[in-house]
Amino acid sequence: MRYILVLILSSLTTFSQTLAPISLGLQNKIQSTTPSEQIKIWVYFKDKGTIDKNNYSVTELISERAAQRRAKVLPSNKLIDERDLPVNPRYIEQVSSKVSSIRYSSKWFNALSCYATAEEIEQLRSLPFIEKIDIVASYGKKKTEESFEIYEESNDTNKADSLNYGTSRKQVDQINVIPLHNKGIRGQGVIVGVFDNGFRLMSHESFAQMNIIAKYDFVDNDPYPDVVPSGAGDHGVNTLSTIGGYKEGQLIGPAYKASYIIARTENDFSETPVEEDNWVRAIEWAESLGVDVTSTSLGYLTYDAPYTSWTWQNMDGNTTIITKAANRADTLGVVVVNSAGNEASTGTPNTLVAPADGFGVIAAGAVDSNGVRSYFSSYGPSYDGRIKPDVMAMGTAVKVASSSIVNGYSRVNGTSFSCPLTAGVAALILSAHPSLTPLQVRTAMKMTASKWKTPDNYYGYGILNATAAVDYYKPYVYHTPLSGVKLNTPQNVIVTINSVISLDLNLCKVYYGTENNFNNFVLLTPTGNLNEYIATIPTFPINSIVQYYISVTNIDGDNVKLPANAPTGFYSYTVGGTSMTLQTSPGWNLISLPLILDDYSSQIIFPTATSNIYSYENNKYTVKTTLQNGKAYWVKFNSTEDINISGFVKNSDTIYVQSGWNLIGISLLYSIPVINIIQEPTNNIISNFYLYINDHYEVADTLLPKYGYWVKIKNAGRLIINPSY
Repeated sequence: MRYILVLILSSLTTFSQTLAPISLGLQNKIQSTTPSEQIKIWVYFKDKGTIDKNNYSVTELISERAAQRRAKVLPSNKLIDERDLPVNPRYIEQVSSKVSSIRYSSKWFNALSCYATAEEIEQLRSLPFIEKIDIVASYGKKKTEESFEIYEESNDTNKADSLNYGTSRKQVDQINVIPLHNKGIRGQGVIVGVFDNGFRLMSHESFAQMNIIAKYDFVDNDPYPDVVPSGAGDHGVNTLSTIGGYKEGQLIGPAYKASYIIARTENDFSETPVEEDNWVRAIEWAESLGVDVTSTSLGYLTYDAPYTSWTWQNMDGNTTIITKAANRADTLGVVVVNSAGNEASTGTPNTLVAPADGFGVIAAGAVDSNGVRSYFSSYGPSYDGRIKPDVMAMGTAVKVASSSIVNGYSRVNGTSFSCPLTAGVAALILSAHPSLTPLQVRTAMKMTASKWKTPDNYYGYGILNATAAVDYYKPYVYHTPLSGVKLNTPQNVIVTINSVISLDLNLCKVYYGTENNFNNFVLLTPTGNLNEYIATIPTFPINSIVQYYISVTNIDGDNVKLPANAPTGFYSYTVGGTSMTLQTSPGWNLISLPLILDDYSSQIIFPTATSNIYSYENNKYTVKTTLQNGKAYWVKFNSTEDINISGFVKNSDTIYVQSGWNLIGISLLYSIPVINIIQEPTNNIISNFYLYINDHYEVADTLLPKYGYWVKIKNAGRLIINPSY
């Protein structure tokens, strides 16, 4: 009997271990509901079953546009993974048979959201492919954001602007957007996703030219987020117009030339308007279409009763499913921007709302028109200690499109509006630099903001500077200018270029000429040294004043010139020196260098030599690849040759000698009698000077330029040649 009891207990233990666990939040919910009440749940699966990603091409799972964006952050052979595969239909079918209804599936989280009773949930737990079951969080209404209609305002125009911003100028001027608009950078080429509570007045005049390429209502499951019940969808009109509205003289958003994907993820008519599976579906959908930037002016923190809300300790970047989804989008190349929240009054150690706590999420706080933090703007840090918010933009009295009058406008408060302004800056950066990754975009935004040197958890890195952020990845170019007098030889221009964005080497040039004429150029090419490039200006006649400047361009079209004001400004040098010919004979020649040269490489001086170049040092012959003045060298040629060299003339010469035999030459253009050579120490020469010419030696009483001489020295010292003596 005891054996049977042990067996039964063992079987029960084994059985209990196979049941899928349910979260504490779901347990609390079950305890507070009636047996027939339907609960929104997440059912997470252990795997995708027999579905294999090797059976899919990339573009069967995501769009070509999404694949191109992912290629910025992922290896080309890993653009998709298991999380891009659909949820296994067999799993969906089996779950469907046990629950009241299926809501949605999430391929990223390999999960289904469903309606199920407590009894149905218990039945689900026994399915072997289920990993866990959790609640679908439904969040309470966000804190009220003030809104008031505008009837008359003084205009705020500037004649230097290429556009008439009307009284919306302040909100874009504060973040330095206008210079980018003046340059033609207006968001073109970028896809922006805006998720909100609907967009009920798309007939508003500020949307007349907006390019909407996709839209969906994830609340009502239809493709019409702009067709919503009366009284809904006002917030979305406000936020969308903030980033992309365009009506000259009234409202111009920072990224009004971008293309837009709009999604309704919030239900105004529910006491718990935000359900996290709607947002997860929206981000998965938009990512697969190729969205570049998302702007979400919704923040999720407070659950509906009776289950426990998220707390400030949960704002750690990896707890809420919404934050996890935002992090996933970031790793796939999407720049995710979210309002930091309007929760400052709660007074907890941080007052962030999900997904603003995400590792890759740009959390936007709010300031007023004077740059002072708005009293409601949520503060950080995240629970794990990261600075939040990330950046700030205007969130007090922001001008937006009216949600009720097609040519009306309102002023609104909230981080809901600093968020689309921030997302607009991200879109401008990508419009100028489409190759940048989300990390690079975030870095540019933070490292050019007003408090980048002293960030804190109230202002983050400070108020955005869109123009500086766009310029952040311009090439850094350094050059030590050629100046003074240079030889009439080709001159090498050495340039150091640091560029995060690849250079367009066809547009990296040194322009040169004389008399302010820069019709000639040479391309900069890599030297092989890190970040070092070279261009060679050809030979100019003696006494020419050569002028040049450097122009460097990356593949995104960013151009940097040195000097910065080129071609009005330029570098210059004067061509000086003289030229002469060294005439050689077939066979061995003993040669010295009569001029100060720019390059002492033996290959440059004697390119046609048929032997190594030998000097005599320390009582032995030595092969030399770099030559010098004052020495003589044995060089062999196959025929008579004229070797042209250019350099500067010396007026005097000092030759250092060693004890014993020395091979020397004078670096002068005139001859010098041997008796005029000053010896240090005195009486240090203990032989004649021997000249090698025409295959034999001769005693020399006068030293001539270009030739080499043997002489024996008693002690190491100097031979000084000075015509004034």
